[in-house]
Amino acid sequence: MPTLTGGVLSFFAASSAWPSALGVSSSTAPPAIAMARPEAELLRKSRRLNWNSWSVVIPSTARARTQAVKQDGLSITKKQSRVKFICLLPAKSNCQAGSSGRRCGMPLVVNGQTIDDTVIEQEFSAIKAHYESLGSISCCERDEEFRAYARENITFRALLTQEAQRTIPEPGEGEVTRAFDKLKEEHGGSDQFYATMGLSREQDELIRSDLSVNLQVESLRTTACEMLPTPTEADCRAFYDENLEQFTDEDEVRASHIFKSVRKTEERETIFKALCEVRLQVIDGADFTELAREHSDKPAEEIDLGYFKRGELMDEFEVVAFSMKEGEVSPVFTTPHGFHLAKVTGRKAGEPKPFDSVRAEIESELTAQRHDARLQELVDELKKTAKIEYSEPEDGLDDHDHD
Repeated sequence: MPTLTGGVLSFFAASSAWPSALGVSSSTAPPAIAMARPEAELLRKSRRLNWNSWSVVIPSTARARTQAVKQDGLSITKKQSRVKFICLLPAKSNCQAGSSGRRCGMPLVVNGQTIDDTVIEQEFSAIKAHYESLGSISCCERDEEFRAYARENITFRALLTQEAQRTIPEPGEGEVTRAFDKLKEEHGGSDQFYATMGLSREQDELIRSDLSVNLQVESLRTTACEMLPTPTEADCRAFYDENLEQFTDEDEVRASHIFKSVRKTEERETIFKALCEVRLQVIDGADFTELAREHSDKPAEEIDLGYFKRGELMDEFEVVAFSMKEGEVSPVFTTPHGFHLAKVTGRKAGEPKPFDSVRAEIESELTAQRHDARLQELVDELKKTAKIEYSEPEDGLDDHDHD
């Protein structure tokens, strides 16, 4: 069996893309319902996170959120960066131990197929980045746990892929061509696909080879799950009732604010004291809106911010606004853009969404859970006769950086 590296054979490295009908998708959005599950189900969640991992998949590890900031520094749109999930170039490593021939990382062999350390590192990075984005962890507190999940995920996908290649006929040229055309269409056409992925037309045969394997695995998955029952309305209703908090809209706050820009360091103290004086006037009964029109550096139409949810404005502003009661006036506080004085003028408690509006999402989630369970049963059976070898690295060999 070949050694799987960060190159063309690494069809089960990590990806945060979600599957289309082909199992290949340009979408990086999570499912419509992100259910809170017990810790015991974290492995299944991380596996579903990387579900599209049948083809060559090397994610962009720069998963930091980007921010588009308006001039006043208040309105911030946050979005996740698009993931580059197909890469045919071998991954590079800064590991000196690996370059000198010593083992670096965590070697894994599944039925004679050696999985390169870089593949495990990429899977680990994708899992860790996902949970960091949720605020579930900080730094390295759960690294060993996530590395174990990475190995388990890769073993899971390796066994399924091997089984697919053993039992499912290779797709015809026409089917692979349609899959390739669909992939390019999802990326905005051929030119955009090659530009976004950093690939060239000279690599088409390598891409087609990986798509062929991808289609075999999708066929295996379809066959394994085709007899599973569709969730009934009673199933969906029970899930809705048990997870009602997941279908409740977020609380909203309405606030007005006075903003003072600080253009020179020496002006900070003067501006701060002046805004404190304005606050005292508000506390004594002066009209906030009138004072805002007089003192704010922003036009009158930007005094009332309307209703907003968490995540729509700057964190510094939201922390203050959501900590106040209706009618309360904040202390003078600062953001990277200047000083603010805010008054909460309204609050809305989140209401549960009607069952009918989320029924389709619940059915999709329950279907996915049943597919997960069926595939786990299949892999558990494959493990009974599989030869899976894992060698712990020598002490100190894993204490260095990887790309």
